[in-house]
Amino acid sequence: CVLTGAGGVFSAGADISEMQAQGIEAIDNSERRRNWGTIEDFPKPMIAAVERFAFGGGHELAMLTDFVVAAEDSQFGQPEINLGILPGDGATQRLTRVGGKGLAMRMMLTGEPIDAATAHSAGLITVLTPPGEALEHALDLATTIAERNPIGAMLVKQTVKAAYETNMTAGLEVERQAIRLAFARGAHVEGMRQFLNKKRT
Repeated sequence: CVLTGAGGVFSAGADISEMQAQGIEAIDNSERRRNWGTIEDFPKPMIAAVERFAFGGGHELAMLTDFVVAAEDSQFGQPEINLGILPGDGATQRLTRVGGKGLAMRMMLTGEPIDAATAHSAGLITVLTPPGEALEHALDLATTIAERNPIGAMLVKQTVKAAYETNMTAGLEVERQAIRLAFARGAHVEGMRQFLNKKRT
């Protein structure tokens, strides 16, 4: 699955006029939490293809995916401090975990964006592409992943998320259960057969 924006821009963030009119309900309501939870809990691999801007909630949305493919001229930011508020869709937690405390503090306290090179070095971007080619590269990667065993792919996602969200002991237990499930469901049969056939030839 590839998540991207329209008009050559990933997302410039939330609708400020809506927030001004509705207040906290614009960003903290049951429907919004349910929708974001659906994305976060999506069982299949999900890639963000970012062009131009991923600001505010748009950046938080990109961080919900499994990895980010972004154009070299793209920018990432959490400008909420400029409105007198703070991020409300997970950046205080996800950005800190991925990019580290210093970068998270810098981005959220200044409201200033970072360029793609900085985001890449911080681990926020997995693949950098020439401008205008993020979606193409993301779709190529999605095609490659789709050619792999779907059970294995979903279990990889589950276990890596466990490393991100739990401690080492709990994460290793999730991995142990996942590999047992992969064998129980026969996810290994075709892959091992193809590997051995290639080795013989």
